[in-house]
Amino acid sequence: MLAMIKLLLVREKLSEAFQDTTFLSKRTYKIFICIITSLFQKQ
Repeated sequence: MLAMIKLLLVREKLSEAFQDTTFLSKRTYKIFICIITSLFQKQ
C-alpha cells in the first residue's frame, strides 16, 4: 500500500517535470513509468 502511494507521488513529480520540458516526448515518459513500476514491483 505504501509503495503505491510513493509510486503515485513519484508519478506526479515526473509528470510535472515532463510538462516543463516538451522536448521529452510522452514515449520517454512512459519508459520512465515502466522502469519505476518494475522497480516497485520487485520490492
